[in-house]
Amino acid sequence: MESSETAIHDADADEAAMHGAATSRYQRWLAHRRLPLLIAGVAIVLALPSLWGGWIIDDYHHQLRFQHPPPFEMLGEAPLDLFSFARGEPAKTHEMMDLGIWPWWTLPEIRAAFFRPVTVATHWLDDTLWRDSPMLMHAQSVLWFAALTWAAAVFYRRVLGWTWVAGLAALLYAVDDAHALPVGFLSNRNALVATLFGLLAIIAHDRWRRKEQRSAALLAPVLLAVALLSAEAGIGATAYLFAYAVFLDRGSRAQRLATLLPYAVVVIVWRVVWSHLGYGVHGICLYVDPVAEPLRYIVAVAVRAPILLLGQWLLPPSDLALLAADLNVLPIYWVIAVALVFGLAWLILPRLRWTPTTRFFALGMCLAVLPTCATFPADRMLVFVGLGAFGMLAQWLACARFGCWH
Repeated sequence: MESSETAIHDADADEAAMHGAATSRYQRWLAHRRLPLLIAGVAIVLALPSLWGGWIIDDYHHQLRFQHPPPFEMLGEAPLDLFSFARGEPAKTHEMMDLGIWPWWTLPEIRAAFFRPVTVATHWLDDTLWRDSPMLMHAQSVLWFAALTWAAAVFYRRVLGWTWVAGLAALLYAVDDAHALPVGFLSNRNALVATLFGLLAIIAHDRWRRKEQRSAALLAPVLLAVALLSAEAGIGATAYLFAYAVFLDRGSRAQRLATLLPYAVVVIVWRVVWSHLGYGVHGICLYVDPVAEPLRYIVAVAVRAPILLLGQWLLPPSDLALLAADLNVLPIYWVIAVALVFGLAWLILPRLRWTPTTRFFALGMCLAVLPTCATFPADRMLVFVGLGAFGMLAQWLACARFGCWH
């Protein structure tokens, strides 16, 4: 009997040793110095099926706009207006209604115009070099996605150190299904471009604050401006810049907040120019301008934020909110979303080490949700939100498995 128990104990010990060796091997891989490049490779492999995605929805609008001259005069030829679908001009709106581009009940003063010159330049490159090859257009989007995941891996390492937890967060971010549409939908490439430059701005800001590099201090606001000129979603970077000043930076509170002044100037100048040039949204129920319609925006945040957070952390995807609204069950969906989000917080937070990095990810995630509430809920809008969510999730998994991760 004793020999049998000894054999069982030895077998259990061997199994535990093998499991520990495997765990250690995975940890070494996730902490590998070349992990950012490996993560970018994983992103490319995952995104390869999108090469056969062709054109969908707004992609056809873009193809019409790049024709010389465009088939419909009211579309215009201005390349900077590639993301302008309506400029608040009743005469042109009526022409589009006559052609069936807009339905007959459209508000004549409707405006849906977005200023995204950096992203437009990437589409101009598509039109110039491979106009008739959607596969090569998608290949460019795949490369932008690879660059984004590489930057995410660098970002996590700067916040969490060269640890396997940082690698785990980067891997989770790379395989997130919410990135499928920004990669596979050519017209949604702007989300990848804006998030990439926003991430680079955060990384440059971290270099400035940690190493006092003046060049990084000058570069970070420039990168934020490029992010904003790629898509309005680029403002999501300011969520993490603010969270950095609150939880990760050094110095007095006034000194830390003063570091945000250059970014505040960039955002204000961008918004003034954006509005002065006639860009914006009006007359579309799915969009709301936080500056022009603050009360409506507050209501939108209250309704959409829980649904977006649910889509980030659990199921179903937030895109189903539109279907729920059509079926008149949106209030029920919202109540379920609120309950599940609070339940998830109750489950995760007690077991999570509440470190400054955890607070940074949590605040950045919550603040990054706010800009996404200006439009209808969709998981493709969660590219910035996921940065904080996966930073928290990686830390929680490490704490749940090992109790600590340092």
